[in-house]
Amino acid sequence: MALFSMKNSRRWVADRIRESAILRKAFRLPLGYQPYSEFILNSAEAKRRGITFNLLKPSVRITQSADTVSLGDEIWPTLHQPFQYDTSSVWFAQIPRGRILGGNIAVMTPEGVVLEDVSIDWGANQGNHRVMRQLWLPRKKRISGQVAVLASTGSANYYHWLFDVLPRLEILRKAGFLQNPNLSFILERPLNTFQRESLRYYGFDLPRVFFLEDFPHMECEEMILPSLPGRIGDVPPWVCDFLRGPQIGLSPTTSKKNMYFITRRKTTSRNLLNEQLLLDLLASLGVQAVEPQDLPFPEQVGLFANADAVIGTHGAGLANIVFCKPNSQVVELIPSEYRNKCYWALAANIPLRYAYIIGEPPQEHLGRKESASFNLPENCFKSIHSFLQRTN
Repeated sequence: MALFSMKNSRRWVADRIRESAILRKAFRLPLGYQPYSEFILNSAEAKRRGITFNLLKPSVRITQSADTVSLGDEIWPTLHQPFQYDTSSVWFAQIPRGRILGGNIAVMTPEGVVLEDVSIDWGANQGNHRVMRQLWLPRKKRISGQVAVLASTGSANYYHWLFDVLPRLEILRKAGFLQNPNLSFILERPLNTFQRESLRYYGFDLPRVFFLEDFPHMECEEMILPSLPGRIGDVPPWVCDFLRGPQIGLSPTTSKKNMYFITRRKTTSRNLLNEQLLLDLLASLGVQAVEPQDLPFPEQVGLFANADAVIGTHGAGLANIVFCKPNSQVVELIPSEYRNKCYWALAANIPLRYAYIIGEPPQEHLGRKESASFNLPENCFKSIHSFLQRTN
């Protein structure tokens, strides 16, 4: 309750500062927020200010459904019925003096309007992005030339890099901006190994990058802003098609059934506590334990492109099922404390044969939500074994 009150208090103070144009400018605070960038970037006022907006793909309504089976005692009804949603429109905008803030990424117009659909603050309600509660903002670092925004909250995570960042580079490529040898880019922090390898794999070169870790508030001479490809957790089909494209030419599947278990034994969250018992049972089928993070990116792609079955706990490693062949099997092990249907949705896009089991955390892990490790009921082990033996 005290934390909630503090957040509200800071927002109240920030709102009072915003009421004074002089104070708002002195503290460099945002003016307000807009949930849908298109409404403000494609307006007559935006055109007068030199902002250009280009729509590449309109929003469309799609219905997702997957060949789903529960291998445990508990049924998660959401995964057994079609899910209908409107995809995000795909666009890019050129914004003179566009601004961006680090931390929980916030993209703003020159006047200071936060564009919420490209400024993700996980868990925040509409209009309550963290930047709206800040009482002052750092001084701006001015960047000359055309500067493309790739920074997105959580982009150091494998899943979010694959589905939130790389597709934005594809938007820039289709729009022709990557032909500019002087184009700069903005990212959260220096690239790690899998990020560099994936850029090479998809043929992207980022010769000049500014990091929000070094300059937490930047103003671009001309910001090139691609939309986020989709809502977090709802990967649109075009993103899957883009990521799967370079699989052409990979070695064909052998007659042997390739089955992999993605272990999280090196992580500190969402571990399967009775993992070894399950692996011992599945060894008779030839299931191999793999740690994708230890493989170079092209090898990860090749491994999962030739997989016939993948078993794993909910986590970033399961993002690799995007590379699987249609009709491959996937078994997701889901902690009851943290239920997220993003891999079900991904399986529906490919499509894959999807199965799941809800596991239970031990008493000491109750309440940890995202980080909770858990056990699978041992009566489910044989169900997994039987599912993997199916041929259709």
